[in-house]
Amino acid sequence: MVAALYAQAPGTALVVETADGLRVLERLLAQEGYRVLSTDRSGEAVDLYHRHGADLVLLDDVRTPEMDGLEVVRRIKALAEEAGEFVPVIVLTDETDERALARCMQAGGDDFVGKPFNPTVLRAKVAAFRRIRALYRKVSAQREELHTLHGRLQREQEIAERIFTDAVTARNVSDRHVCTFVRPAATFSGDLVLVAQSPDGGHNVLLGDFTGHGLAAAIGALPVSEIFTTMTAKGFAGGEILREINRKLSDLLPTGMFMACCLVSLDPELRAPALWNGGMPDLLLFDGRDGHLRERFPSTHIPLGITKQLDDEFRLTPLKVSSGDRVLAYSDGLVEARDVAGEQFGEERLLAVLESMDGRGLTAFHELPEAWQAFVREGDPEDDVTVAEILCLPVDVPVKEAPARACGGELTADGRRVWRTALELNGPALRRVDPVPLLLTQMEELVGLRAH
Repeated sequence: MVAALYAQAPGTALVVETADGLRVLERLLAQEGYRVLSTDRSGEAVDLYHRHGADLVLLDDVRTPEMDGLEVVRRIKALAEEAGEFVPVIVLTDETDERALARCMQAGGDDFVGKPFNPTVLRAKVAAFRRIRALYRKVSAQREELHTLHGRLQREQEIAERIFTDAVTARNVSDRHVCTFVRPAATFSGDLVLVAQSPDGGHNVLLGDFTGHGLAAAIGALPVSEIFTTMTAKGFAGGEILREINRKLSDLLPTGMFMACCLVSLDPELRAPALWNGGMPDLLLFDGRDGHLRERFPSTHIPLGITKQLDDEFRLTPLKVSSGDRVLAYSDGLVEARDVAGEQFGEERLLAVLESMDGRGLTAFHELPEAWQAFVREGDPEDDVTVAEILCLPVDVPVKEAPARACGGELTADGRRVWRTALELNGPALRRVDPVPLLLTQMEELVGLRAH
């Protein structure tokens, strides 16, 4: 490509020189293939460049009443930079003092030739700058092409991210007892938060953090979401869900990739959570009465996807809570985010925000995104940030019950509908199989039962 550019016509040369040397330079540059614009007035040189442009400038540094030659260099360089062009400027000077030559370069000159000049040396310098300008044009064209490709890639990633996010979170249950805050470090997030409801009305909340961020880190979110929502809907216990996710990720992820995660499993009345923490920051329990931190639950298990040999690792820890207590789970990107001075947000600031409550006993979780963003300002996070707050049911909020509806089945003489199902398992089978999901799968096939 450089050879092709170099093979093109040299273009236009602007010569600013006293009358004695003007014709010599015009002839020399014409022999090199340039179209020559010339003047012996410094003040006219800038106007000529502004109207016609130039691919090469040769000028005398002579000081005239209208404009210093070095000022001409500065103005032409400023116009070239504004247009995004590289225009080489060769200064013709009879100065031999090093400080004078340094001034030529500081003004923007790319090279200088002593007067009287040697035509052979000048031709060599002109040819060298022609090659440099061809290289500059090649790099500029490649940069423009990369900019176009990057914009196209960014648009495609944004479209893919919307589809991907919808696929991962489409079946998330909307629940006012679970509040979330998500800020990805890239278009794709390596963090995920999933909320699903079990058939008995309980909830499972999973917060995961894959190693790294971006598309590579997010790729495991699809199977995790599918397993989590499907198994929760079938009534599997939290430990069984974690075991299946771990098995899938162990098969799917390459060595060195895994998912740190925590699971909060809530009973139908949202009053008896059970916790599991594998590689995530401490789960925090805040008191519902004064908002202060009451208890921590550090990670006691390894992340998922490292090994399948974790059969004894999936026991959830039951938690004693009071009405209005809240459990906070977050990825390490939250507290490790830095401000412009390099200081981390840290857990101390996090607690300062979350331990405040208003007079009605409401939490300050909604203030966290604003406080965090004010700390990091306009900087992009180095890691994905995800936070989830699970509020245990206050006493003044009634537990929702499934509406009574006709469920199909046999119609009795007194107008009631009844149904029957049976599943027989012997002792050894019961040690290996959870019968609840099997029964629920059968029951879901009965018309009308799904609502209950």
